[in-house]
Amino acid sequence: MVLLCKVQMVGWILFLLLLCCPALMAQTPEETPEWRGVFCPQKTYLAQAVTEKGAWERLWQTSMGEKAPALDFSKYVAAAIFLGEKPTGGYWIEFGAPRVTGGKMVISFKVHSPQPGQFVAQMLTQPFYLKAFPRMGAKEAAVEKMP
Repeated sequence: MVLLCKVQMVGWILFLLLLCCPALMAQTPEETPEWRGVFCPQKTYLAQAVTEKGAWERLWQTSMGEKAPALDFSKYVAAAIFLGEKPTGGYWIEFGAPRVTGGKMVISFKVHSPQPGQFVAQMLTQPFYLKAFPRMGAKEAAVEKMP
């Protein structure tokens, strides 16, 4: 009997929390499209922001060797980072939060390299990361490498 009362009490507390705290029920924001990997046809370093469909399609054709996925450029700006050919695994790219400066959207990124003594795959890789970011009202965009 005591256990049943405790279970009911916990149920009521959870109900009241959900009722009184709408933030607990809020949906997570829509995830922005992204593409990343360690093998691609792009063998040289390339870092660019893409703001229109034609440039997006050319980038995918030349750097990825395939048709570009659909992306709504009225809503998004894409950042594309290709590290070129690397002698091992262990390289990766991290994007920072975009900011708008003087009407231009700037998307920062950082390149991570393997640490001394770190075990990594002993093979040629071509790390890349393409990510769409909400446009934030900017007409122009650029990428910026962080130290």
